[in-house]
Amino acid sequence: ILANHEGKGYVIAPAGFGKTHLIADAVLQSRGRQLILTHTHAGVDAIKKKLEKLNVPSDKYNVDTIAGFSLRLCLAYPQTADWNVEIPNSNDEWQELCVKCTALVQKDFIKKIIKASFKGVYVDEYQDCMQGQHTMLLAFAESLPLRILGDPLQAIFDEIGGQNAVDWDIQLVPHFELLGELDTPHRWIHDGDEGLGKWLR
Repeated sequence: ILANHEGKGYVIAPAGFGKTHLIADAVLQSRGRQLILTHTHAGVDAIKKKLEKLNVPSDKYNVDTIAGFSLRLCLAYPQTADWNVEIPNSNDEWQELCVKCTALVQKDFIKKIIKASFKGVYVDEYQDCMQGQHTMLLAFAESLPLRILGDPLQAIFDEIGGQNAVDWDIQLVPHFELLGELDTPHRWIHDGDEGLGKWLR
């Protein structure tokens, strides 16, 4: 279901219920190359390890942080994006980068490049997206299917640098299709603490 979804869809799952495994399995079954985004380098590493464990061919995906991918894209087209800061060092600069990248991916020739490079986008831990990131990812959704995974109860920050986190109930639920919920606490069963997994559920 996740691999074949062509619009904007979401999956909800508590911690340890298999989001990373689901992404890797969906990419394995997806057609074409997929862009997989998350927030941290640790998250990128975890996804890559899961992809390798499931023997997903490396030409089927590109895994990156949201910030890292948007930075590289803008630096690849510095004049069009009006961006030449190689290492942003403040929240204001990162927020400005999101604005520049949003405008960039809405240009017709960039849309063609994105469509030629990828067949879909997966975003993990979506509950931690700030407003600028959410707006930017919606711009990507104009060109590619956008499948997001997360859990509104796991949000780490309400705001960063004066920018609020995405509002799951208002900004996602009415506009994205619910593709499913994961209900088996795989990590907790594996670690011998199924009770904690059931409590999280």
